[in-house]
Amino acid sequence: MKFIFIYILGFVFSYISYSIYVPKDHATILAIASPLSTVAAMLFGFIMAAQTFYSGASSNTLISNLKTQESMFKRILDEVKYTGFSLIFSCLGLISSMFLPNIKIFDNYEIKYDVLLLNIGFGFLVSALILFGISWRKFTIIVKLS
Repeated sequence: MKFIFIYILGFVFSYISYSIYVPKDHATILAIASPLSTVAAMLFGFIMAAQTFYSGASSNTLISNLKTQESMFKRILDEVKYTGFSLIFSCLGLISSMFLPNIKIFDNYEIKYDVLLLNIGFGFLVSALILFGISWRKFTIIVKLS
């Protein structure tokens, strides 16, 4: 339930940003999507490092004790997994927005392919940033205690 709320919050924030500012041309979308996708890819690297630490630190006493508490370990891994999924979907949306044409989806509406995918990618990125903050805080606590 917490994850659904965070995704809704991310897409509400994306909708609010879309209502405030809509990119007018494709060059602006390139200027927005390129750094955002880079940030998402870098954060995904941190998530992969955390996942590797959780799964590979079998000699670590704290991780061994955490693995005995199945519900807590599963919850932490779920947060890391959903953060990784959000970052991957954010990268896909943002990179796709750079390569799609700047044409309307429907003739009656002003929604364009690249702007739509930019906002989808941005919504996933906001969700991922919230999830990343939650999971990274727990990760640093675990590393400090080990």
